[in-house]
Amino acid sequence: SYVIMDSSGNIHAIHDDGKDVQLTKDGSRRDAQVSPDKQTVGWTVDVEDSSTVGYKRSYPLAVEFYKDGHIISIMDNVVWSWEFLDSGNHVAICFGPAHGWCAFQFYDISVSTSSIGMCGNPNGPDKDVPAWAKEFCLSKKSR
Repeated sequence: SYVIMDSSGNIHAIHDDGKDVQLTKDGSRRDAQVSPDKQTVGWTVDVEDSSTVGYKRSYPLAVEFYKDGHIISIMDNVVWSWEFLDSGNHVAICFGPAHGWCAFQFYDISVSTSSIGMCGNPNGPDKDVPAWAKEFCLSKKSR
């Protein structure tokens, strides 16, 4: 299985048997990824910034996941980057303001969309971050 984004900005899951399943319809998606275990698809959702005058600008303000026939949304701030970790049950999302710092937030989407910790927080030390998440943060800081 793999994921494509069509010319209208919609996400399609292409199954191994060639079946094309269109997952979105409004064209405001990008950065689509398939989990390593090929059970989940994720993408960012762009939202137009209504505060700009004279030009249009949009920001990715959420990450959505298609898993087990349902769409799960996680919203916080501007999404700088995101990726699946492990087999695809864990997700790291780098949220932050449009300009400035970024904090990695970690989610276990196998049981819920609950946050399981963060690192890179400019307001204090890392709290309750699991070892696999700390390794992820260290790898990102060294880039």
